[in-house]
Amino acid sequence: MCFVPMALAVVLVTHVSYWFYPVSSLLIANRLLALSLLGHEGVHGTLFIQKGSNDFIARWICCYPTFMSLTEYRKKHFMHHGGLGSRNWDPDRHLYDFYPLNWLHFVGRLFLELATLRLTVSFYRYYVKPPTNVLQRALQMNAKSERDFVGFWIFHLVLIGAAIAFHFWAEYLIFYSIPLFCLMQPYIILMGGLQHGALFERPSEYKSRSIVGKKALIEVLLPCDIGFHAEHHLDPGVPHYQLSRFAQDLTAQNSGLHRTTYVQALVELFAKAESRRS
Repeated sequence: MCFVPMALAVVLVTHVSYWFYPVSSLLIANRLLALSLLGHEGVHGTLFIQKGSNDFIARWICCYPTFMSLTEYRKKHFMHHGGLGSRNWDPDRHLYDFYPLNWLHFVGRLFLELATLRLTVSFYRYYVKPPTNVLQRALQMNAKSERDFVGFWIFHLVLIGAAIAFHFWAEYLIFYSIPLFCLMQPYIILMGGLQHGALFERPSEYKSRSIVGKKALIEVLLPCDIGFHAEHHLDPGVPHYQLSRFAQDLTAQNSGLHRTTYVQALVELFAKAESRRS
């Protein structure tokens, strides 16, 4: 469901018409996002029951192709769950702490970060580079913890080398690099806001937002059930394909989790800033 649509998107452009490229690039970015979210499942150990299979598939099939190190992502993501909202202990704050804001400011900010490569650098620092800031000591407490920094670069150097050697570097750029760095990564910034943005002034103890709506549409906008984000933070051990049932159980218990539609979540992120300003 990730690789086959991406392959078809490439064929659509190369064998039918280059006019399909805008649609194909969006489809590829969407499937890369889904692949990264399967890597997120692997971070939590819910992709496969056996740890070896879970980590191998999550690392080589899901994380590396979407420019993530499973090891570094796991360390920082676990801290995100334990220190959600903390200025000192939540490495994910850069994804949501600037909401709410004016939507024009948001677009301008993304454009500037893309044009200056700051967005890609920040993602590299989060998902790949071992920490060098105040979190380093906490993240590196286990000196024998596994590392896949070398494996990550071997994967990408082999990929780039093959693109050059077999003369498909142009395809590498337009069908992989552009969807990954120019479409998927900016959307993750928006997704971080949809999950946690503009919630920390709420009196509720839950600081995560779930997005509800028509299943097919939500699956496109927020693949792999990541829309059930409040439920995921309540119990990260629930596999993504069980979160809808978990959500039904919590609804029956009147859990008070924050659930809203996609459009209403955007209003909370952007229109609130407009109303404050007026």
